[in-house]
Amino acid sequence: MTRFADRDIMSKLFLLLLLISTLSATAQVVERPAAERYELAMDLYEEGRLNLVIDTLAPFFDVRSTRQSDILNLSAAAYKFLDEDELAKQQLLKLFDMNPFYRLDQSIPELRYLEDELIIYPKFTFRFKGGVYIFNRPLIYNKQQVEGIDVLSENYGLDSGDPIGTFAEFTYGKALWPKGPYLYSGLGFSRYSFRYTGEYGNVINPAGNTDQVTFSYHEKHWWFHVPMFVKWNFLIPGRSFREQIFIPYAYGGLSLDLMRKQNTEWSGITLAYESMANEPPNTYSDRQISSLRRSFNYSVLAGGGIQARSGYHVGFIEIGIAQALRNLQTGEDTDLAAEFERDFYYRGPDFGLSNVQITVGYSRFFFGASEKWELGSRFK
Repeated sequence: MTRFADRDIMSKLFLLLLLISTLSATAQVVERPAAERYELAMDLYEEGRLNLVIDTLAPFFDVRSTRQSDILNLSAAAYKFLDEDELAKQQLLKLFDMNPFYRLDQSIPELRYLEDELIIYPKFTFRFKGGVYIFNRPLIYNKQQVEGIDVLSENYGLDSGDPIGTFAEFTYGKALWPKGPYLYSGLGFSRYSFRYTGEYGNVINPAGNTDQVTFSYHEKHWWFHVPMFVKWNFLIPGRSFREQIFIPYAYGGLSLDLMRKQNTEWSGITLAYESMANEPPNTYSDRQISSLRRSFNYSVLAGGGIQARSGYHVGFIEIGIAQALRNLQTGEDTDLAAEFERDFYYRGPDFGLSNVQITVGYSRFFFGASEKWELGSRFK
């Protein structure tokens, strides 16, 4: 039984090797004639036999090979000198769709004039970015406080042991016009993280005396985002995407946000009375607060950054803001809210989150070429 199994494995390996060798041979069969035809066409071009140049190269216009770009370039030059401008232009369009960074022969000004009638730009792009929030801060709409309690101070800075907010996003973009802007949409994921610390006066401590207290908690949310935004690239006048390496940009748009409510909680809850400053603060177990937070929201997006391009590939660093437009406070769980007022002297405000992020990312451009007259005189 083992012998038959070994024989079957050997047969499959043989067939695999045969397939690989066949594909390799096929590639060589294509490459060799393409190179030979190109060399022959170059000789004919030097002799001025332009119709024969076209006839020689025509079978390889649409055949993938290492010489395909050169073949399209040479055929465009031949068509141009035959006064077949439209055919020459079609060859250049095909060339730049396939290889947008191809450099035409600078000694043939007629080709450069034809190239000036084309616009070569990234038609599509995708981008991935990830980073951290510089801060997540509530923007208070309606401040609240427990009756009879004095709010002395409030702040939302993280403590050293608190986790910072994190962010990741994938988007796909399409050029609305050749010179931009680009419309993007995709999916993002983030963790918002902030700590509330409030100092209250005129509270009654456990001993029954009037006292001052410091109350603190850490709050975190996990969110899914569906962003849609418009991005503008700022090119140097007279320069194209192909010629500029560092490209600044800005963007603006909206995002639909959905909270993963089962992960919405308070942690690191402490309560410290001023009269008991020599004692450790009271600590409390984590509290699930999903009933106090809305699961659906929407945000305004804005930001900008700098891109560094190498061919089709782009790295970038970016800073952006996302401002939630809807109140996160539901006001529905009155029992839990009453518990917080009784135990912590705290009444939650109406608020939306303000978020500032710094991210790094990668983008891939997919270039194409079009005739300027087809896109409107504004691009000429």
